Amino acid sequence: VAIASNTDSGLVRGVLVGLGLDDAFTDILSGTAVPRPKPAPDVYEAACRSLGVVPAEVIGFEDSPPGIRAAKAAGLWCVGVPDRDGVDLGAAGADLVVASLEEILPLV
Repeated sequence: VAIASNTDSGLVRGVLVGLGLDDAFTDILSGTAVPRPKPAPDVYEAACRSLGVVPAEVIGFEDSPPGIRAAKAAGLWCVGVPDRDGVDLGAAGADLVVASLEEILPLV
């Protein structure tokens, strides 16, 4: 499991440490470390290479239209999880939109 974020990886690591999740991810990739950030697919492509997986066999979880466009452009199946009202993640191309990750947990 990897994180592919436009946020600086140091900030992401700091949040994960604070939540006690710093060992939960194989890799943390940042849009600042690839040639083009989201909505370009670069960070997702780098995450898939890092994990040694085929993008078509990966599920991305995204909270923004640019993130969904990045995941889809990289070839991932994408779940939209809005973090604010008024954002249409389905229109952005999400394969599935859920109100909360709690809707996904029973499936995993």
